[in-house]
Amino acid sequence: MVQHQDPLQYIKIRIDDRPHIHQIDRDRCTKCQTHPCELFCPSQVFEWGEKGLNIQYQRCVECGACLRGCPHANIHWDYPRAGFGIAHEL
Repeated sequence: MVQHQDPLQYIKIRIDDRPHIHQIDRDRCTKCQTHPCELFCPSQVFEWGEKGLNIQYQRCVECGACLRGCPHANIHWDYPRAGFGIAHEL
């Protein structure tokens, strides 16, 4: 049996208290039947629950896949503010 580890354990992310990803229109997401955002995001930022879409922006690896993966163009994504996000350190 192969055991999968969280790939984020190898990436250092400086978490901002201000999200850099959000839904543009909440109603548009509730009408989506397939929820491809859960599949396109390599770091599992998007998760569907009883209350709708939960965006865990703290897990974002800044790849931009969510912008291409949402068939309704309903994700607003910016790079995190200066000093936050993926930390490239030696």
